[in-house]
Parts: sequence; C-alpha cells; structure tokens
Amino acid sequence: MSRYPSVEAAASRLGIRQIYVPAYFPESLGWPPAEILAQSKPYQAVVMEFVRAGDGQTVLVISQAASPHFEPDVAIRFHTISETVPLDLSGRKARLDAGVCEDRSACSRIQWDEGQLRIVLTMKAPSVELIRIAESMHH
Repeated sequence: MSRYPSVEAAASRLGIRQIYVPAYFPESLGWPPAEILAQSKPYQAVVMEFVRAGDGQTVLVISQAASPHFEPDVAIRFHTISETVPLDLSGRKARLDAGVCEDRSACSRIQWDEGQLRIVLTMKAPSVELIRIAESMHH
C-alpha cells in the first residue's frame, strides 16, 4: 500500500475506476481524507481515514477492496462487538456490527459487497451516524 495526496491521484495512478466516497459527512468530520492508502496488486484496495475536526483523532475509516479477505491495519479497533445485525442499505444487503472501541468509545462497522468490491466503514460513533454515511456512498 502506498500513500496518495488525493482520491483522484490514487485512482489515476493505479487505474482504479471506482472509488466509493460518501456524499454525506457529519460536520465534525474533515474533508478531504487525512490519509489515503491504495494498492493495485495483488488486488485493488483503497483505505481512507477521516479525522474529527476539533482534535485530529481518526474517527472514520472507509476501505474498499477487490477481495473479501482484505483487512486493513486500521486506526479504529473494536474491543467488544455487542451486536451484529443484517441491514438493508437502499437495497444493498449489509452487515452492521455495534460495540465498543479499544478506547471504550462507541464503535460501529458496516460492510457490504458492491459488485466485486467489499466496502467496510468503521467509525467511533453510534451506528445511526454511520448508517447515514453508508447510505450516501457512491463512486
């Protein structure tokens, strides 16, 4: 994985045609992503980290990969998953995990397959906020 200055730079340098980004962002999140990592081999993968505007803490990580086994070394880790439920995201079958992060804050993760891509959003926030972000994802 290599670092890129923008989503567009990663897409053009690696020949990635579709990078999914949310149209909705809570006001507390900064845009553009604070960190963009991407690779084209052995399969395409993109990881974007977003920070909270006030303190610069990573609070949202979005990854997409052309492998269901891709596990990025993300800045947000679950300590405990208390609930896993199926979720309908505008007709897409997703899975929602809710629980507690390692720092004891609320943690949520949503993942689904979009064609050949597995998309995973992990956030230090209650699931309601993450669902709104996930519903707004497009390429």
